[in-house]
Amino acid sequence: MADIESLVKKFLAAQNSDDVDAIVNCYAPDGARVYGHGETRGRENLRALYRSVTGALTKRKMTVRKVTVAGRTAVLEYSEQATHSAPVKAQHGEIPASGAQIEIHGIAVLEYTGDEIAEARVYSDALYQLLAKSRGR
Repeated sequence: MADIESLVKKFLAAQNSDDVDAIVNCYAPDGARVYGHGETRGRENLRALYRSVTGALTKRKMTVRKVTVAGRTAVLEYSEQATHSAPVKAQHGEIPASGAQIEIHGIAVLEYTGDEIAEARVYSDALYQLLAKSRGR
């Protein structure tokens, strides 16, 4: 079993390369990404989610400010820069592409089972950033 820091680095490398298959393969077969308005569970559903994200937010670069590890859990404080290149489907409707550079700030709690993410709980201001830029703010 790999150490958590190595698994986090693998996940971040996959995120920054926009390699959807590599991102999804960091998750357990029934792994989940949980966020404010719901969850996405299972590798095929995660693959669809990450394809949507990498299509809408291009030139993505995630930077981790701090990682805290306790047992098989990692907590990441991060920022992510991206270009809003395509519409984003949100819980309240579609947010049209703005072409704007956005900077998202967030916390991710990654729970590992073995060497795979069982659950990633993500708390970020992504929706706010997308809405603000789409409205010219």
